Amino acid sequence: MNIEKVRAEYPDLVIMGGLDKIAISMGKDGVKKEVEKVRKVLDTGGYIPYTDHAVLPEVSFDNHRFSEKRLIRF
Repeated sequence: MNIEKVRAEYPDLVIMGGLDKIAISMGKDGVKKEVEKVRKVLDTGGYIPYTDHAVLPEVSFDNHRFSEKRLIRF
């Protein structure tokens, strides 16, 4: 699902998900690509980024933490 299109059509909708779990399993380059894909919607608020469905067992704990840190701005 393209969350940018959903956000454009339903600007008040709170969205959760949108991260490709397979891309996240590809390591830090996959994480960076997915984060950039959702950054525009993330910056609008009302969006909780997470993998669609469960995180794959192939995703290391370090890569999962890396994705969380890339999504959160301090």
